[in-house]
Amino acid sequence: MPPRPATGWELRQVSYLLALQFNEEVAAAITSLPLQVELRRGKIRYVYYNGVRLMTLRPRDFTFSISPEAGKIIKRATEPPRFRVIVSSGSALEGEVTGNSVLDADKLIRPGDEVLIVDVNDSLLGVGKAKAPGFLMRQLGPQEVVRFRRGVED
Repeated sequence: MPPRPATGWELRQVSYLLALQFNEEVAAAITSLPLQVELRRGKIRYVYYNGVRLMTLRPRDFTFSISPEAGKIIKRATEPPRFRVIVSSGSALEGEVTGNSVLDADKLIRPGDEVLIVDVNDSLLGVGKAKAPGFLMRQLGPQEVVRFRRGVED
């Protein structure tokens, strides 16, 4: 089924789920856009903005997997360091971020959270999924702390 404009009910569902996963500011920033949705088995599966996929709703846990485009919106809607993992500029982001490359991270990040990977200037490098709590990331050395999903294309 191709993407179609989201109904009011679908926008409320997306807003509630985003508020639970992130916060109300992020939910308001994303749902204020003219979103399109794609359904699978009658339920929201993909959320689009201007034909670009922003998020995928995971039916297993009803959380969103975000794209770099959604990461840009979240970054604009929040103040640093919220939802961010700050990495050194020379870090090679290929599949994972290790504790050695983390300079700082939001202390409230929990394993499984969607995170924004940024440099010291708060420029978005990509998005990923936390594998360790934010307060421990720097101390884990060579261990994987974030599963890097996708980078931002310039």
